[in-house]
Amino acid sequence: MTNVLKYEIEGKKLEKGIGVIIEQIQSYIRVNGAAQIGPLIQHMDTNPDSNGIPHPQMSLMLQCNTFIEDVKDPYIMEKEIRVEDAMYCRFNGYENDMHFAYNKITLEAYEADERLSTDSYMIFLENSEDEDKALIDIFVPRALSC
Repeated sequence: MTNVLKYEIEGKKLEKGIGVIIEQIQSYIRVNGAAQIGPLIQHMDTNPDSNGIPHPQMSLMLQCNTFIEDVKDPYIMEKEIRVEDAMYCRFNGYENDMHFAYNKITLEAYEADERLSTDSYMIFLENSEDEDKALIDIFVPRALSC
């Protein structure tokens, strides 16, 4: 992906609600003379600390039609984001059941004797707010070999 505006979410920022944050990101894109192209992307990373305790970090990303110069905090503008060698699953159902898609990816990696990274990317293709259903493409990169 090119021209990606990224917003890293900390726990306190989630108090506003994801919908409000997404609207703020979309507004920031418009105010800076750009337009959103493509769907919302959520990146999750659960890097463990030195004690092995995972610390989830989430960011929301939207692709723009042009690169936005001089981006202000809390936004980050990336010229290009490339995710290579990832396992994939398309999920179509209730958002509360999305863990089944992750379980499927984990099981397929296990059966193929492959390790997965701690990253995951969810691309929200369709969202039905009235039914809590969604169509989401999920990508989990394979871990780099040591």
